[in-house]
Amino acid sequence: MKKTALLIGILCFSILSLFAKGSNPEKSTVTGKIITVSFNRSLNSQVDVVLKDLYGYRLLEESFAINEAIGRKYNLKNLPSGRYILEIYEGFKVTKQSIIVDSNSAMISDEDITYKPVCSQKDNLWNVNLLLLNKDADISIYDSESHLIYKEDFSESKNIAKSYNLTNLQTGRYVAVFNIGGELFTEIVHVK
Repeated sequence: MKKTALLIGILCFSILSLFAKGSNPEKSTVTGKIITVSFNRSLNSQVDVVLKDLYGYRLLEESFAINEAIGRKYNLKNLPSGRYILEIYEGFKVTKQSIIVDSNSAMISDEDITYKPVCSQKDNLWNVNLLLLNKDADISIYDSESHLIYKEDFSESKNIAKSYNLTNLQTGRYVAVFNIGGELFTEIVHVK
């Protein structure tokens, strides 16, 4: 009997630990019309939360350091029925969740995760790392007069790690624009 209880205990612990490993460290749950967003406290970064309507109008915008909160609750009871977008910017991760609100409740209908580009530069060598997760992406580089000087497309790649030699460019400041699955990010590049 003790062996059976021990075996069941080990089995339950194993199953629970599998769920814990597979869970997203940042997640949202809905109860009625209240959305609770939990954050990954191991990141020690700034968190930005934005709630938009379908026209892009910002209904809520909040920024705070991750150590200020384990999570936040947002009460959507005063919103009219419709579809909204909850955007969560946490470290290098951007999570967009579609929220459908009706007269009695709210629900998360879908979620899209995008990772910001990670760039570094040493002298005139510019390093770019992109975690694309099979999303289409492109890099466009513009000079100080907003002329396109370089463009590269990536389609259905999981990740990209590239170095760009900038020695053939004129000295100055350039702007790199990354389009990752429709999400835009910019980086400043200096050529010496």
